[in-house]
Amino acid sequence: MHRILSEFLNNAKMSGETPFFPPDIAVHIVNKCEQAQIPIYGIDAAKIADTCIQPYMQHSVDYTTSPYPEGYFENVWDEAIQFIKRREQLGLHFEIVIPTEYRADTVLSTQNKSNL
Repeated sequence: MHRILSEFLNNAKMSGETPFFPPDIAVHIVNKCEQAQIPIYGIDAAKIADTCIQPYMQHSVDYTTSPYPEGYFENVWDEAIQFIKRREQLGLHFEIVIPTEYRADTVLSTQNKSNL
């Protein structure tokens, strides 16, 4: 998991190893990703209860596909923030999906394999 996501784990609801954040924290994470120039690949929304998680695909987005001819969003961070803010009154939590190469667990896993 990337350190930016790890910074906010105390505010997350976990589904296995996947953190889901309330809207205000999700916006902070997107802002930090922009500062670090880490692209956002998508946002997955879910309602979180004590005993279950209900994903909401209609409130999730994949930024790896795009309406722009160049195949990318002009400013994915602003788009992601607006996406979250439009849904902040729905009681949803959000997973912020970033590329695998920015995730520390992947870097550590790759380093460990090269040591075998």
